[in-house]
Amino acid sequence: LDGGGSSAMAIRTPGGEVRVANRPSDAGGERAVANALAIVRGCASEAPR
Repeated sequence: LDGGGSSAMAIRTPGGEVRVANRPSDAGGERAVANALAIVRGCASEAPR
């Protein structure tokens, strides 16, 4: 990930809110892309959110 406008990091807060955690370098903000890298913590028996 090069840190440009197509690189965005989202986090889920302890309260359940999902938000963008970084500031993409492109002036227009994050760009919509079809690729993702997800790091998920949790139990396999939990239902997806």
